[in-house]
Amino acid sequence: PLFSPSSAPAAEAGKRDPDGKIEGIKLESKDGPDLRAEEVFEKVSGAVYVVKVRKGQGSAVAVSEDTLLTNCHVVGDQNEVRLIREKEEMRAQVVSGKTEADRCVLKVDRKLPHWVGVRPYDDVKIGERAVTVGAPFGLELTAADGIISSKRTMRGNKLLQTSAPVSPGSSGGGLFDARGNLIGITTFIMTVGQNLNFAVAADEFMKEGGSAQVTSAPDRTADPAKRRTAR
Repeated sequence: PLFSPSSAPAAEAGKRDPDGKIEGIKLESKDGPDLRAEEVFEKVSGAVYVVKVRKGQGSAVAVSEDTLLTNCHVVGDQNEVRLIREKEEMRAQVVSGKTEADRCVLKVDRKLPHWVGVRPYDDVKIGERAVTVGAPFGLELTAADGIISSKRTMRGNKLLQTSAPVSPGSSGGGLFDARGNLIGITTFIMTVGQNLNFAVAADEFMKEGGSAQVTSAPDRTADPAKRRTAR
């Protein structure tokens, strides 16, 4: 569930910033024609990681050279987790978390090779295409597509409802628009009915006044030699 009580001891929870937000991430608009699903995957997959914890696993998405977003129900009471991508492993610290909103922020002590930009919730339109990338049941880098079904608010937190499939293990993964901008962190599903999947709006992780709007999304690959232009 999205809003579940934390099992973290008070001493553990006290080691994190309680806000579940970060500064310094630029918000970007959806600029240009839609990409095909395979092009979106090629553009964003390098920023999506498996998160390994003592009691299971989930996903996380890099939004800067050293910062990733995930769900608090993925990391649980741990202050350090393992990130895995294509057999490479690194440690990440849980530096901020707001359990009741299911927002947790991870930091690494190295420069990540790829990250994605964040698009504002208010700019997202119901009916537009969306792509999820995560690790359902541990199946690393699984992509699926659908649409934005609705925009909702739960207990003051902005959510995106999507028909793009989300399964256990996808929690903390990315919901991307058709240009490869991160619009949500996939969080929970409703098991009654069909295609009722939800993501925390990505800009909910941004501190107020700590981000700026730009008109286009630059390539977020750290190494220029590894950048690919979508065709």
